[in-house]
Amino acid sequence: MVLESVLRSQFALKHPFSMLIFGIVITFLGAGMALTTFPNAASVLSIAFITIGTIPLLFHTLSREEKHEIHAPGNPATFFGRHFHLISLYGYFFLGLIIAHAYLYSNLSPDFRSQLFEEQENTYGQIENLRGKTTEGEFENACKSDRFWPLSIGCIFSNNAVVLGWTLFMSFIFGAGAIFLIAWNASVIGLVIGQEILASDHFQALGKFGCLLPHGIPEVGAYFIGAIAGGIISAAIAQKVYRTDKFRIIAQDVIVMIILAYLLLFFGSLIEGANIISSCFTQTELVLAALS
Repeated sequence: MVLESVLRSQFALKHPFSMLIFGIVITFLGAGMALTTFPNAASVLSIAFITIGTIPLLFHTLSREEKHEIHAPGNPATFFGRHFHLISLYGYFFLGLIIAHAYLYSNLSPDFRSQLFEEQENTYGQIENLRGKTTEGEFENACKSDRFWPLSIGCIFSNNAVVLGWTLFMSFIFGAGAIFLIAWNASVIGLVIGQEILASDHFQALGKFGCLLPHGIPEVGAYFIGAIAGGIISAAIAQKVYRTDKFRIIAQDVIVMIILAYLLLFFGSLIEGANIISSCFTQTELVLAALS
């Protein structure tokens, strides 16, 4: 595969920033191929092309990480130190996808834009409808409660926990398959930022995106860790490591990753719930918050 030969997994692990460039390039390629081949289904097909182009690289990266776990196991307390390079890799890739989708939305012609972001705009409209119920005082119908704990735990955390569960499942079954969910969320966030760029200016759009960092970092980080955990255990099973005693070492670390992912998700949900209750979110911020 050409893309795989251009960016090797070993180089990506040593230079995670390269994944930002890779995310931008693969988005442009996926969007171009989708618009050229099946323009009426480009909004979903572009995400599929991104996923197809990224899975080989991430699978080899996860395989390297799995082998490292076997030969150099560490204490659970040192998790971030041992896996920070891999988390950074996912983070830069996610950021690259957002930048590319925001650029495409704000620079494509209206016809191409509507084709490439059709399903994303449908998702945006559904979240807008949820926000409308919230501002009209019907939050009980939209999300069961307008009190902090029921909102944070019963609505936000429970919804995010399901997404994390799907991330774990897809990465376990398909190796790096959770990249589809990551790419989809990045495309919707890119759409919202692109709309802000068209409606105002670049700096205001970046400012509003920055407002999401307090709860966005732990929540998105949880999804990355979940994707890594599922991918590592999937790579171990694919290479038949489960038949050896070394599988116990990998399984222990994966369990720690999953617990940590849900703890980060819980922490992020509390921050997000507090922001919503205090009416800190503008229209755009509420839309982006609902994606996580």
